[in-house]
Amino acid sequence: DTNRSIIAYQDPHPYPGVCQVIQSSGTTGSPTLTVGSDVAIDGSDAIQGVSLSYDTTNNKVFLIYNNTTDGLTKGVIGTVTGGGTNSISFAGDGTVVDYTAGIPYFDSVYDADGEKVMLFIKQPHSSDDLYYRVITVSASSFSVGSPVLISEDTFYLFAGVASFGSGKGVLLGLQPSSGSEVSYLTSYFGTTTTSNVTATN
Repeated sequence: DTNRSIIAYQDPHPYPGVCQVIQSSGTTGSPTLTVGSDVAIDGSDAIQGVSLSYDTTNNKVFLIYNNTTDGLTKGVIGTVTGGGTNSISFAGDGTVVDYTAGIPYFDSVYDADGEKVMLFIKQPHSSDDLYYRVITVSASSFSVGSPVLISEDTFYLFAGVASFGSGKGVLLGLQPSSGSEVSYLTSYFGTTTTSNVTATN
């Protein structure tokens, strides 16, 4: 609710993850951007891959990322400060997945209808199966549900491919590991859960 944008990225070697808060102002004809200082996501630990979602219930930013220093896929809750500071602070970090073989690919999106974060994840070299997990986030902590299998087919999955529409559910764009066609997984996570991985849905 601070009317800010948040970016997260991997800094150059030794690859720590950082966040910045961006404030836009000015006019359409003369826009301006004010960028806050770098804030470390997980200290000096290296990260690879990050997905952000905005928790509209608690007014928090929820980040999921691979901590390659620890060998963990982790989550953390961010609080954005408005005013003239354009800063973000993190708390309540915890493990989402303890991976042992291959860095997972994932994306996440906030389901405002169910007030949950939906995590879609696949872990290469162990199993290329596509799963989802339901993450319940509060203002200071989160809990992760058990993995639920969506498909045993192999897909490319990257951050930014999931989107949510109120009353519509989640749309996930996937590309099969063989072929150039794009498949769409339509899922509604509320009182019912359905999915269909075909090129026509």
